[in-house]
Amino acid sequence: MLIIIEGLGLYADLQESIKRQDKGLPLEDNTTLTIDLKNGFLVYERKQDEYLMRIEMCYWNEADGKHKLFADSRWSFENGKPILGQYDELCFCRYDNATKMMSRCNTPGFDVEYFNKSYALPRTGKDITVTTWEDNGKKTQKTLKWNGHGFSY
Repeated sequence: MLIIIEGLGLYADLQESIKRQDKGLPLEDNTTLTIDLKNGFLVYERKQDEYLMRIEMCYWNEADGKHKLFADSRWSFENGKPILGQYDELCFCRYDNATKMMSRCNTPGFDVEYFNKSYALPRTGKDITVTTWEDNGKKTQKTLKWNGHGFSY
């Protein structure tokens, strides 16, 4: 399987890792890549000292049976806490099964908050986990539930 991600320099390392994995070659040190076709999930992580960069991708079948919702989550962590890097974001696209076209869309059913929050896409199931990081080191989690049209708490 080869995923081509054109025009996004941020994804060059991810694309190279996918190519290496497809050829059965080892990934670079401190790099992991999981592609789960059955569950429609991808996670790429690259660690350097106390810094971790994570890219997650996932999709959901929409209730109308004609579209898929695709999510791309990029988050940076330092010492286990999100640091909100320049390219960190959670974005959504809508894929039209008939035209085979994908276009960016609004976040379905909730607003993405960036201050002290991180979003984990589902490795199994359909729900997104939202983690809020408090200044005192404590963290709380909530679940955004998928209903076929969007997400809600």
